[in-house]
Amino acid sequence: MMAEKDVAIDFLRQFLPKDVIELIDLDTISVENSSFIDDNLNEVFSDAIFKCNLKSHSDNHFYLSVLIEHKSYPDKFVVLQMLQYLVNAYQSQLKNDKILHPVIPVLFYHGKEKWEFKSLPHLFSDINPDLIKYIPDFKSVFIDLVRIDDNELLDIENIFLSSALTVQRFSDFPNELPLRVSRVIERFAMKKSEEGTLRVQLLFIFTKFLNLKNKNLQNLLKKFLKN
Repeated sequence: MMAEKDVAIDFLRQFLPKDVIELIDLDTISVENSSFIDDNLNEVFSDAIFKCNLKSHSDNHFYLSVLIEHKSYPDKFVVLQMLQYLVNAYQSQLKNDKILHPVIPVLFYHGKEKWEFKSLPHLFSDINPDLIKYIPDFKSVFIDLVRIDDNELLDIENIFLSSALTVQRFSDFPNELPLRVSRVIERFAMKKSEEGTLRVQLLFIFTKFLNLKNKNLQNLLKKFLKN
C-alpha cells in the first residue's frame, strides 16, 4: 500500500501532525527503496521510507519512516527498538551521503489492546531529575489504527487507502467486519469511473485480510464480484 506514491501522500496527509504537514512540499515526496531495518529489528518492524523536501528550503529534505509494528500488542520497550532504528537510519545516511537529514519515525499499531505509547524517559521510574537529561529522548508519531473513529477512516478520499485501513482495523473483529466491508463496497459503487483499478485493489484487500470462512463475508464478496 505504501509503495504507491498517491496512497502514501494521502496516508501521510491524514495521520501526520498538522505542523509537520505544513512543512512538507507534498509534490516532492518520493518512495525510497532502501530500508533501515537490520537483523535485530526485522521481527519487530517493517518500514516504508519517504524522502520529502521542505517548502521553505527546496534544496533541503528529510525522511519520514513509517514503522509497521509486527507484534500487534503493547510493548513499552519498543521505544528502545525505535532508537536503534534511528541510529541505523543516521548511520546509513553517513555511509551513503556523508551528511545527515532528520528522520521522523511514525509508529503504526493495529493491535486489539489499547496502547499508551510513551517516550524513553518514561521508562525510568523515580529517576533523579539531575540524571534525566542524560536519557535519550525523541518525538514519535504514534498511530493506533484500532482506536481511530470510524468516520475518520470513511472520510479519507482515497478509497483504496480507506478500504485497506478499514479492513485491517477490523480483521480481528469478525462480527463487526461485514458491516464495514459493506460500507467499503458502497463507496466502491460510487466510483464507476475507476472501476477496473478499484476492483483489482479491493479484491487484493479482501483476499489479503479477510477470513472468508465467515458466511457473511462470503456473501458480500459474491455480491461484489457479481456487480
